[in-house]
Amino acid sequence: MNPVRYRTEEEQLDAVKKWNFAIQYIYNPSEAVQLEAVRQTSRSIEYIHNPSKKAQLEAVKNNNELIRYIHNPSEAVIRYIIKNCNNREIIQSMRIDFEKLPDDLKLLLALLH
Repeated sequence: MNPVRYRTEEEQLDAVKKWNFAIQYIYNPSEAVQLEAVRQTSRSIEYIHNPSKKAQLEAVKNNNELIRYIHNPSEAVIRYIIKNCNNREIIQSMRIDFEKLPDDLKLLLALLH
């Protein structure tokens, strides 16, 4: 299905308020729209291409397992998961570009693997 091209952010917000999974049909949603969708249902992060750092963090704070739907999560999200998630499988399931991480995160992740 092709993305819906809403003219305004207000139209996008209205769409996700009515049906939060509408986010998957919105082309290039604003951060406010992403956050609204994630706040209504954290799992909507799965349908956001390149979610903002705030939307990523909001989703994983509600459910650590949602990290699996975030490609190259922000450093803040990786740190949050390492600190707050006791499930090694979830930590290992993160899809990250290891080479782009700062050395301290590389070390932490190496110790957890």
